[in-house]
Amino acid sequence: QQVYKWPDKLRSMSLYIGIAPLIDNHFNRGRSFLKFLEYSMVQIPGVYSPTAYKDIIKPDMGFIAATQGEWIGYLNLLIKDKKLRQTMGRKARRFVKKEYDVAKFTPKYAELFRKLFDNNS
Repeated sequence: QQVYKWPDKLRSMSLYIGIAPLIDNHFNRGRSFLKFLEYSMVQIPGVYSPTAYKDIIKPDMGFIAATQGEWIGYLNLLIKDKKLRQTMGRKARRFVKKEYDVAKFTPKYAELFRKLFDNNS
């Protein structure tokens, strides 16, 4: 039950910018891009490490920062530019809703479970 409260909690925090810094190591290379999905669903633009996010983040939905200078530059840009924050947040949300909406995958999972149960019966 608590899991379902997280989006409302995140929204209530009034965040303007999300960050997801990760050290490039074996453990972090195995992480998911869930933080991007969470931020995007509440239209929070972000700055992310390439470690787990380089394959999902498009330039108009967030920034990938690999160096300290990039982190500082992208964060400054988002801090100063409200319109950019809003535009990136909206684009990221539209992308996530289109590509990762659970309703899109439900029929595929239902079919997979049907096949698994049929084969084990």
